[in-house]
Amino acid sequence: MSLWDTYFAPGDLRRRNQIEAHAALSTAQHASTSNNNDRLNAPPQRISSAYRQRRQDVLLYGGILFTFLSMLITRRSLQRKKVPFPETFQTSNAPPPKTEGALDAAEALGLATLNTCSIAMLAAGAGMKWFDIADVEDLRDVVRKGVGFDVYGGDSEADREVEGWIADVLSRKDGEGGLKESIASKLKELEELDRKKGLKR
Repeated sequence: MSLWDTYFAPGDLRRRNQIEAHAALSTAQHASTSNNNDRLNAPPQRISSAYRQRRQDVLLYGGILFTFLSMLITRRSLQRKKVPFPETFQTSNAPPPKTEGALDAAEALGLATLNTCSIAMLAAGAGMKWFDIADVEDLRDVVRKGVGFDVYGGDSEADREVEGWIADVLSRKDGEGGLKESIASKLKELEELDRKKGLKR
C-alpha cells in the first residue's frame, strides 16, 4: 500500500483498502464472495465518544494556548522594538537609532505567520467543537445531511459518462481517436470551399 492509502486517504477508503489487502493475503476469502462484498460495503468503524471528545479538546485548547503564546511573543517583540521616549532635554542633532530593515521584515513575517497559524488552529478547534466533528467521516455525514443525498456514493451514471468523455478526450490527445485526421479533412474541405468561391468570382 502506498503512503496515501496508509495515512492520507479518507477513512472509508482506507478501511476498504485495508480489507482488500487483507482479503488478498488470505486464501479462505476466495471461497465466500458474498461475505467479501458485505464486508467491503460495511460502514467504517467510528471512534469512541471519549476519543472524539479528547480529539476535539486537544485542538481547541491547543489553539487557545498557541494563540496566547504567539500574542505574548508578539507583544514582547513590539516592546523591544519601541523607540525610547525622548528625555526632557535632548539635543536635536543626535543621530537616529540604527535600524535593520531586512531583519525587521523577517521578524515581522515570522510573527505574522505564527499569529495566523495559531488563530487558524483555534478556529479549526472551535469549529470542530461547535459542529461536533472529530474526523473526516463526521464531516462527510454533515455534507450528506446538507446536500440530501450521498455525494460519495460513486459508480453513478453521471460518473461513468464523465469517465467516458475524459477517456475520449485523452485518446484524441494521443492521436488514437483520429483527431489529426479529422483536422486534416476539415482543412481540405475549407480549401475546396475557398477554391469554389474563387471560381465563382
